[in-house]
Amino acid sequence: LPDLLVTDGCIYIVGLIKEPGCLLQSGNLFKVVFGVREAGEYRPILAEVKKDLEDSGISCVLSDNIRKDAMRKFSYISPAAACGQYYRAASDDIQKPGEIRETFKALIKEVMELSKAMGITFEEDMVVTNLAIMDTLAPGVKTSMQRDVEAGKKSELDGLVYSVARMGKEYGIELPTYQKISQKLKQEE
Repeated sequence: LPDLLVTDGCIYIVGLIKEPGCLLQSGNLFKVVFGVREAGEYRPILAEVKKDLEDSGISCVLSDNIRKDAMRKFSYISPAAACGQYYRAASDDIQKPGEIRETFKALIKEVMELSKAMGITFEEDMVVTNLAIMDTLAPGVKTSMQRDVEAGKKSELDGLVYSVARMGKEYGIELPTYQKISQKLKQEE
């Protein structure tokens, strides 16, 4: 399909599979962010897709820097998943001052170091931003990766945790918290 354009993107939603064929969305968070990597890939139909999503009541962003926007989301979900799985922690555990919260912050900082090595920089302090997101969650919230691991299903451990440790080596930067967590979680598998 040579004329087909597939954009990069990410979705912000809190939901789970209630039963086969039934998804349960908890909370009001539902946002789609999408865009092309290269300006030359842009097509006017993308603005129509954005309008269609918004007309359907879905918050939508047609990104002009999808690599950065995807990394923004990754800077939250990867540390939340890694920290949550390592400590078997839920949102309320990460919200409390102490070791678990400090680990979450260290993981965010390491993702920011990786981002910088990849040429992606942020104006805002992603530790502050991501703590604010975490602190708004209801008690007991876990990442979908944690729920999948607990249920014995195929999980995103490789993409959300192990890949960060590998990319640190690829880019020649030290990511000690990801290395430690990756090592422990691999031993548990």
